[in-house]
Amino acid sequence: PDLRHPGAGRDLPADADGDSGLRRNDEFEDRWESVRYLRNVVNEAIEPLRREKIVGSGLEAEIELFALESMQSRLAELNLAELFIASSVKLTAKSDTEASTAKPTRTTHHKCGRCWRHLPEVTEDGDLCTRCDGVLNGASHGE
Repeated sequence: PDLRHPGAGRDLPADADGDSGLRRNDEFEDRWESVRYLRNVVNEAIEPLRREKIVGSGLEAEIELFALESMQSRLAELNLAELFIASSVKLTAKSDTEASTAKPTRTTHHKCGRCWRHLPEVTEDGDLCTRCDGVLNGASHGE
């Protein structure tokens, strides 16, 4: 079966000038290129902890991410823990003359019974984090 999106492979409709109406957004592309690059850095740093059975998944890891100074503004507004599938991410600036690196450690926080993230507000494994508790009880957190 064809598992592609129904619109995959089709050209976008163009107006009379041949313009699809979509514009290249360099800032958006730069931000996501940085995220993809850093996600690889984080995953490579976590892998030895997985092999040694220190963590079972990235959700059990707290990450200190040493990202290039030039990337800081592109990353500041993002929820890096969600994007990197980690317990938490602390962003630290690093000189642009060095490569970005990540230092993972096993979290000491307990695991939410719904989203499986290890968070400070979860007091026992299986309890709910604030976000999941709000979702299940109908409260809106603006997310």
